[in-house]
Amino acid sequence: MATCNIKRIKPYRDDNHGNKHDHENDDNTYCYQAKGGSWVYIPELINPFSALNVGKNASLGECKRAFRRLVATPNRQKRMLVAYAWHMLTNEVLYAKGEKSLCDVFDYAISGDTLNLAQELAKHPKAVHCTDTSDHSLLYVAARSGFYDTCEFLLSKGASPLTACGAAKSTPLHAAAYYGHELLCTLLISKGADVDAKNAFGNTPIDEALNDEVRHKLQGGGRNDKISVLFKTAQGFGDYSIEDVTHRGYVIARKIRKNREVPKNWLPAWHGTKMKFVKSILKNGLKPSGSEVEGKMIQPPKGHYQLGSTHFGIRNWANAVFISPSLIYSGHPTYSERVLIRGSQWCVIVCVLCRPGSFGSYPSTIVRDDPIDGEPLDAEWRIDVEGDDLIWRMGNQSTRESLVVTGVTFVDLDFFERIGNSNYPNYRQASKLIHTNY
Repeated sequence: MATCNIKRIKPYRDDNHGNKHDHENDDNTYCYQAKGGSWVYIPELINPFSALNVGKNASLGECKRAFRRLVATPNRQKRMLVAYAWHMLTNEVLYAKGEKSLCDVFDYAISGDTLNLAQELAKHPKAVHCTDTSDHSLLYVAARSGFYDTCEFLLSKGASPLTACGAAKSTPLHAAAYYGHELLCTLLISKGADVDAKNAFGNTPIDEALNDEVRHKLQGGGRNDKISVLFKTAQGFGDYSIEDVTHRGYVIARKIRKNREVPKNWLPAWHGTKMKFVKSILKNGLKPSGSEVEGKMIQPPKGHYQLGSTHFGIRNWANAVFISPSLIYSGHPTYSERVLIRGSQWCVIVCVLCRPGSFGSYPSTIVRDDPIDGEPLDAEWRIDVEGDDLIWRMGNQSTRESLVVTGVTFVDLDFFERIGNSNYPNYRQASKLIHTNY
């Protein structure tokens, strides 16, 4: 067993509902609460081989492959454990060069403990630029482990996404791409990371990308205006208007609105999607998983309930269209892709109207799960969504005559994350502002 140098908050904390949290009654376990609401428990003793699910005689190469395979998990608890495991096996030292007193900042960056990291950097502001004895920056360490909120905080404090780190001279973007943190790549590029930077092996982040999805996110480096290109082709799918939504003089959403008579008294709702599906949705409408569209069967996204599975007592739960009355819920990155355009991120959300009584209503699932990489700041905890954090399920038959796609909107993420804050619209005002004229 290997021992971590951990100095953390007390093992038990109140969750504001009178409940105390512990982990297997282990008095040597420390914990923190992530912005998304989940709790992360950090044992004082960690077996790195067990955390990586490899044998105790595994080679460093086998451990690295295991780390790469496991660190992209949406489960923050597991990411923390494998991040520590890899740190321990590579003999990296937590503390900064010549600054043992700053060891905690690296400890917090490795585990994604953004709150305690912020408190430590408030006492030592210049530590945001320090490196450890392996010449890795705080931002690099957090990016490698896929902690979006930690990276976002470090960038806000002046951490550079351009710094080449370690013997490989890789940037934080190299690390995020290599380990498959797609949303984190988008964040880093939006803050100035260079997609063409080469490391000591002559590889760019695109060369190092874990898979095609990450590679696609990196290509173009956000320089291509994918939304404008889409707007130029929208007219080919019928009578559509292109509109901008402004707030206090700034464009906060860009809309493709279908010009048609909308059914009266139908209910507005939202559906988060990926950019690559927008053209098909504009042309064919929203179709249930299991349907065939343009010669291809629609499959549920990876990590979601698959066709044939039972959920909430409903057989083949996934054979349906899922929408929500909550803009915030539908804009969650589990559903809504972040499109990078010239340094800004935009959420992709389909606007619909549905016939009252044509759907089943079910509780939100995201608020009970560990937050995924890049979850908006405290998604459903951040503001009061007034009971709209619901899933509306429309079965295969219901969608044919009871669901109308009225358009697609791209919402600026900076605005989206500030809904409910001072000088910004509240939840109802923002929803109405973006859904007006659909």
